[in-house]
Amino acid sequence: MPTRDPRRLGRDYRFGYLLGSRQNPDTVDLGGLIKHDFRSGERQRWDPGPTSHANEWIFVPAGGDPDDDAGYLLTYVHDEAIDVSELVIVDASDVLAGPVARIKLPTRVPYGFHATWIPD
Repeated sequence: MPTRDPRRLGRDYRFGYLLGSRQNPDTVDLGGLIKHDFRSGERQRWDPGPTSHANEWIFVPAGGDPDDDAGYLLTYVHDEAIDVSELVIVDASDVLAGPVARIKLPTRVPYGFHATWIPD
């Protein structure tokens, strides 16, 4: 489940953002975030922890900066050990630093896919 800066739709782009997965022989174990650099092949990863699972990431551009890692990545993360869902926000230019914000939600958000919205 990859995503990229929506301003790059149909155009060349450098960075892609993927939902990470972990090895688990019993189920699909979706984890955190992978930032893939298509120029260098380098990858940066952030994992929310062994009992937490993320949904598909959505990229929100930051202002008028044209760089395709100038923005924020948002998703819901659910920690099954404590039954808490959070909206997690990561600076796309520094995935290794982890979230810049975690907002606890009053109710569980079910796992889902396809976070992209394209208006008419």
